[in-house]
Amino acid sequence: MTIDELQARIEKLERQQRRGRVAFLVVILLGCGALLMAQTDQSIEIRQGLRQLEGVPYAEPTIQAEIRTNTLSLYDREGRQRGVLSALGDGSVLALFDGDGKTRAELSAAGANVSFTLYDPDGKVRTVVGSTGLVGSRLRGERAPASSIIFLDREGNLLSRMP
Repeated sequence: MTIDELQARIEKLERQQRRGRVAFLVVILLGCGALLMAQTDQSIEIRQGLRQLEGVPYAEPTIQAEIRTNTLSLYDREGRQRGVLSALGDGSVLALFDGDGKTRAELSAAGANVSFTLYDPDGKVRTVVGSTGLVGSRLRGERAPASSIIFLDREGNLLSRMP
């Protein structure tokens, strides 16, 4: 094989890899969209049920034009924290917790770094989408990408990284 043939073959493989990444991202986004669209608005029924449990007749809540706070925490009926939305310094974070109080999902933005992180039931990072410093470059002189998707196994070892 000549250098030109090798160059053409490398370019073809790189195009295929880029298309594969885009297709994977589209599938992930469509899957997330389908999950979100499948949700029904049960908030009125839930509020009515809570009011009946408390012995208070249901009344439509007053809608506030604006609520200002640094931190908004969500708690379940048993008083366990299930989520938090917080403004921190130069960024903000939305974290969702399971029934045991372990972080399961986190959306964070600080400066130019934005990431979405998913955790396993043990609280270990399994997937990160966006800006991440978790996995460095494998080649000397290669700069870490501004954005990537990484998958880690239970021990925290890299399974896959794009790009």
